[in-house]
Amino acid sequence: MRLIGIYGAGGMGREVMSMLRAMPFDPGAIRHVFIDDGQPRPVVEGHEVVDWPGFLELPTESRSVLISLADATLRRRIGERCRSAGVGFETLIAPPTQVLERARIGEGACIGPFSLIGADTVIGDFVQINAHCYVAHDCVLGDYVTLAPGVRCNGNVVVGEGAYIGAGAVIRQGTPGRPLRIGAGAIIGMGAVVTKDVEAGSVMIGVPARPKD
Repeated sequence: MRLIGIYGAGGMGREVMSMLRAMPFDPGAIRHVFIDDGQPRPVVEGHEVVDWPGFLELPTESRSVLISLADATLRRRIGERCRSAGVGFETLIAPPTQVLERARIGEGACIGPFSLIGADTVIGDFVQINAHCYVAHDCVLGDYVTLAPGVRCNGNVVVGEGAYIGAGAVIRQGTPGRPLRIGAGAIIGMGAVVTKDVEAGSVMIGVPARPKD
């Protein structure tokens, strides 16, 4: 029997658990548990909760993890912990999401339902794309990027590692020779409309998006 651990038993983790269990797996072949080092309850919504050492001790033929934490820095740290222990990663693409031709999805990525990933896009490792998102052709999302629900990322956009795009934000399209770039670690507020490049680490809000005071 395979063992899959959802790392994080909070709100996001519970949603990811539901999406994962809805996938067409043989329920008798897979055991699902939550991994949460700070969760005081032994069971969350009917699923066992274990800490990281406890997860490694559970008997199984193979084990893997899907990290369900909003904080990009924490996702990186947990990913490194798993790799150092020789634990693999699940990649989840929840139906009815559609991934078009030649798109590449990194390991440990999680894509919520009703999203569309365009042709020739590159989705990095441990990227989280929530429900109802659109990532158009030729976009590149760096590792640990987060798209909150309803983001519209038009074509030829490059999003740097660890950036966070808030719910309902819209990113203007770039061009093949001049993609629009959002720098690493930038935060785009919910509902913002990004019309030009964003510097790394900046916080942008409003329509059109501008630096937060």
